[in-house]
Amino acid sequence: MDRATFDVCRRQKPASWHPGGMPEFSVWRSIGACLLIVLVTQQLVFADEMDAIQSLLAKYCLRCHGAEKQNAQVRFDRIARFENSDQRLWAMVHDSLVRGEMPPKDEPQPAPDEKQRILKWIIDEATGPIRLGRRASRVLPRVDAGQLRPINLRCPT
Repeated sequence: MDRATFDVCRRQKPASWHPGGMPEFSVWRSIGACLLIVLVTQQLVFADEMDAIQSLLAKYCLRCHGAEKQNAQVRFDRIARFENSDQRLWAMVHDSLVRGEMPPKDEPQPAPDEKQRILKWIIDEATGPIRLGRRASRVLPRVDAGQLRPINLRCPT
C-alpha cells in the first residue's frame, strides 16, 4: 500500500463514530440505560413506600376501617394506592391525624415518626404528578359519525 492510500484510509472514520471518538449508538444506548434504571428505581421506591403506608394503615386503622367494620363508611383494606378520586378521603385522613382525632385515644397510637411518614406520604401524593387511574388503561369506545354533533363555526367578518 502506498503512502497516499494509507493516509486516506487513516483519515476516514466509520460513519457511526461521533466526533468525540465514542460511537453514537453507544451514547444513546447509555442514555437509554440510565433512564431505564432511574424509572425502575423510582417505581421500586414508590412500591416500597406504599407497602410501608399500607402496613401502618393495617396496624392503626383496619380495626375500625376494615372489611368487618367501617366507621364513617371509610374502608382502608381496599386501597391499593393513592387515587385522584380519593383526594377528599385523604384530605380528611390528613386533617384527622393532624388534629389527633384518629386513631381514637383508646386505640393504639402511631409513633410520631410513623404519623409524620403517613402525613408526608399524603402530601407528596396529593401534590405530586397526576397518575392515571384504572380506567385510563382501558380502550376508549369507538365513536361513530352518527354520534358526533356538528359545530357551527363562523368566521368574524
